Amino acid sequence: MHNSLNLATIRATTCAKNDLFTLRRLRKPDKLGDLMNTKSWHKNIVWIALVALLLGSLACAAIDSLAGTGQPSTGSGANDAGDELTTTVKEKLAIGGPAGKGALDTFFDAHNWTFDGTAGQTVTIIVAGVKGSDPFVKLLDPDGVVLAEDDDAGGGSNAQLDVQLPVTGTYTIRIDMMETGEYTVAVR
Repeated sequence: MHNSLNLATIRATTCAKNDLFTLRRLRKPDKLGDLMNTKSWHKNIVWIALVALLLGSLACAAIDSLAGTGQPSTGSGANDAGDELTTTVKEKLAIGGPAGKGALDTFFDAHNWTFDGTAGQTVTIIVAGVKGSDPFVKLLDPDGVVLAEDDDAGGGSNAQLDVQLPVTGTYTIRIDMMETGEYTVAVR
């Protein structure tokens, strides 16, 4: 069976003739089958992976632009901090209230925890990793702008933010992981 998948055609179709990257410059393969039919196909696996990654990214960008947004967490008011991670949890916390608990099992997801704050109020946000996890935290203002972010200021692999809130409103604590696992989050 002859593989007639022409990468240049797919690239041109997928990204509407956007010349950010010219696939033919890799090793001048016009067809994916040409990469696999060579005697040194194992050396071309890296190029195949690169091409697949590039095409996947371009396809996602095209789909996003056609559909408005391709990720459930992106778009106005989603409070994704521009990280393109999928928001899988949205919970509410109270300043001085009980800590929330969560777990992130992939590097592609993030959790959003919200709390209400007052202009001029100083808060401490503590995100503690459990059993070797390493949380990363961002604080977003009511408009979704990142005010602060941290990885390890809480000691060890724990994250901590000390922030004076600029406006009254609902703030978002966005948590993702440098090492996946469980965590607790509290606002003091």
